Amino acid sequence: MPTWAVARTLKRRNCTNDQKVSIQGHMKSVVCDSPCSNLAEAWRKRKYPAVFCNKLTDAMQEASETQSWLEFCHACQYIDETLFTAMDKEYEAVIGMLSRMEQQADKFCY
Repeated sequence: MPTWAVARTLKRRNCTNDQKVSIQGHMKSVVCDSPCSNLAEAWRKRKYPAVFCNKLTDAMQEASETQSWLEFCHACQYIDETLFTAMDKEYEAVIGMLSRMEQQADKFCY
């Protein structure tokens, strides 16, 4: 079993009400905004292709982190299967778009 799966299982078993509030707060305040913030930074730094690509990578990592928080929320039953699946699919699409931007950085950089 992968490490993340073990951690998720432990988290699901031990979710207290305080932890639920903490996870919800984290999702609202930091994680969901981070991919957008990193993309904005990348756009402003597109004069430098390496920096542009680095910020896109950061955005992809933040989107992946958001997906992992969505998994925790789903495991702790804060969100239902339908919402989880829809949001996870949307984040996969975002990661795919960011990846294509990184692969075609020359089209965006000047």
